[in-house]
Amino acid sequence: MEPLWFCRRFGPGSCELLCKGQRIGFAISRYPALVDGGYLRHLFADNACRVIDTVRKYTKVSEATLWANLSFLLVYRFEEWIQHADTAELQTRIQAVYRQIMNEPSADWFPEKACIPLTGRFRSIKDPMCQSRSILIRNKCCLSYRLPGDDRYCYTCPMISDACRIDKYKALHGNH
Repeated sequence: MEPLWFCRRFGPGSCELLCKGQRIGFAISRYPALVDGGYLRHLFADNACRVIDTVRKYTKVSEATLWANLSFLLVYRFEEWIQHADTAELQTRIQAVYRQIMNEPSADWFPEKACIPLTGRFRSIKDPMCQSRSILIRNKCCLSYRLPGDDRYCYTCPMISDACRIDKYKALHGNH
């Protein structure tokens, strides 16, 4: 039996889902200078809200869980994007977009929502392999543990202990 939906492509700049044969997706501009309130409204109101509503309808996963996971991915990807920026100017522009999304979101970006569903606050622990880095911990489970296979909990899962998290992290990233 074919799944109702699956993630066909996910990268630093885009996400594409197939849902009952219908393509739904959104992209984050690679050019932060072009990102303004209008673009962010389009990104969230016309894309992310629709993707989340569609996934929620077909999977019955709570809207709060889906928004929490999108928030986590935004924070994680923005941190990577900032870290890998080629120039200080690009890094500054990326940080400005990040601040606008996480600290100054507009209710207009989330039509029909009672409140702004994004959060940029996550608990973290020190990276056991590099004390100058942190490991972010999700606020809501990504539900990977429900996939087939043994021990599918990810190291960012809020449902596991920090000791288990560190063991999983080291197993995934090596003990160097």
